[in-house]
Amino acid sequence: MTHTISHTTARARTTDPQTSVDAAQTVNVNKGQHIVLEAYYYAHLADYGPLTEEALNNIIFIKHDRSDIKADSPRKRRSELEDKGFIEVVDAKGLTSTGRRARRYQLTKEGFDYAAWLFDGEA
Repeated sequence: MTHTISHTTARARTTDPQTSVDAAQTVNVNKGQHIVLEAYYYAHLADYGPLTEEALNNIIFIKHDRSDIKADSPRKRRSELEDKGFIEVVDAKGLTSTGRRARRYQLTKEGFDYAAWLFDGEA
């Protein structure tokens, strides 16, 4: 396994004001990445198939009632996990609740193996 969830603070752009840079230093990204990875992992085990961002949010905020993560965090954490090779775009055949097309994402093999190790102690 080449990647792990290791950085602990959120990223800020070089063009962001100093207040945003300071705020990013207080956000625990690991927790958010774990919540998102866990949602994808258990969705995979339940055969939900690839998830749109809206479906991911529904799993996190409705099904699992996670109020310890901000509403815009799952999208950002999903993107970071995608950069690490844990999550990949499958297609753009998803639909939002308003009928718009949406990308669908799923765990990569590396993401599934890491999540199985992390959440179930399996490799």
